[in-house]
Amino acid sequence: MRILLSLCLLIVFSPYLRGQEGFYRDFEAVPQSNEVDLEWVIVAGNSCVNTYITRSVDGVDFDTVGTIAGLCGDDDEDIFYAYTDTAPVVNRVNYYRIQFGNVARSTILPVEVIDLTKQSYQLVYDPALAQYTLYFSNPGRAEVTLETYTYSGQRLSQQVTTRNQFSWPATEQQGFRLFVLRSEGRLLASGHLP
Repeated sequence: MRILLSLCLLIVFSPYLRGQEGFYRDFEAVPQSNEVDLEWVIVAGNSCVNTYITRSVDGVDFDTVGTIAGLCGDDDEDIFYAYTDTAPVVNRVNYYRIQFGNVARSTILPVEVIDLTKQSYQLVYDPALAQYTLYFSNPGRAEVTLETYTYSGQRLSQQVTTRNQFSWPATEQQGFRLFVLRSEGRLLASGHLP
């Protein structure tokens, strides 16, 4: 009798046992000014009813911040989805997770949302990682160049990204330095680094 009951539970709850990573792919969260753009793909052959976008500030207790109602996924092709959280908790780490109906759940993605309304960039030091991160607005994911210079004007480094941040260890090139952010020949921001 016990084997039969276990087999019944396995059949009833089998959608929960499906490999969650195989249900979706390319889950990404990108902060843009005071919003967070979320993107993911539901892999062909998977489907659910209603998709819930959830957010947490502690990584434990999640609240639903958005819903994509109706059927999701497709039997024959991968389907791309996107959602913009227009009210993340600013100047905090926001944790995002997607609940695919009652079928699967995504991994948790942490995203630090920095307020760029007062100036066009924010320089943040993370003592736990001993690194600096320079955040800036890049809503179209354009190619952005960061150049660093000595006080006398000698170029120290040049980096390129299509994201909205540059990070480096706190021990790298210490001393007073200037920086310039450029995109498509246009000056985005400039200032000094510690």
